[in-house]
Amino acid sequence: MAVWGLRRKVRALVKQGRAGEALNLVRSVTDRGTRFTAHHWNLLGVCHAKAGFPEEARKAFEVVLSSNPGSPEALNNQGNLLLLAKRPGEARDYYMKAIGAGVWQVEPRYNLVLAYMDLGHFEKALGAYEDYAAICKVHKSLKAFGLGLAILLVLLLVRG
Repeated sequence: MAVWGLRRKVRALVKQGRAGEALNLVRSVTDRGTRFTAHHWNLLGVCHAKAGFPEEARKAFEVVLSSNPGSPEALNNQGNLLLLAKRPGEARDYYMKAIGAGVWQVEPRYNLVLAYMDLGHFEKALGAYEDYAAICKVHKSLKAFGLGLAILLVLLLVRG
């Protein structure tokens, strides 16, 4: 099964509160001899976290980060584990790294708001929320305009 199809199935199971089944599904990929990629490890980490195994989740995200230290998804997910562990300062640092690694990422921006709230930094939380809202507007506009055309535009602008 392609990682994207697996991701869709795992998200649906997790959303239904069936994290254990999602975990077994991801594990079954290795049993069939499929090469386990960073995407698989990230999914495995999310499933472990949702199933209540934060240490196993941390290890899975570390596997991703050891081969791809700039993975916005894994950085964000490490931040989520730290936020759940009541370590908002460290979570904030991971969210900032995730945003730096993937400027168009929405989730770490929202999570950064939560970390600032937990730290009692309400002005920073408001600023982070404004950034989050702005990126959400951009995402909405990109969807309306057509992602393919938007990517082409960005590439043209980057090449200058």
